[in-house]
Amino acid sequence: MKYLWVMFALVLVAAEAQAAKPDTDKCTGCHGLDGRSNQPAIPNIAGQKEQYLIKALRDFRIGERHQLMMNFLARSMSDEEIEGYAAYYAGFN
Repeated sequence: MKYLWVMFALVLVAAEAQAAKPDTDKCTGCHGLDGRSNQPAIPNIAGQKEQYLIKALRDFRIGERHQLMMNFLARSMSDEEIEGYAAYYAGFN
């Protein structure tokens, strides 16, 4: 019975991790598959501090920070999505 509880817990953890991964398709065109841009004018976001990324995305969303594409994309992001992107890209080293 203990084995079943452990397996159940692992399944829940895996499901939560899968759900937490944001839809990175919005980011890969500019910032690369892993948050490392290959274009000099586009910054790397991989490994940035999570709180920095949250603030940057929120600033893009409200127009405090200006970059046409980022302002457009961030306007449609919820706080939960912003936090998900920030956590995901902060996890890269």
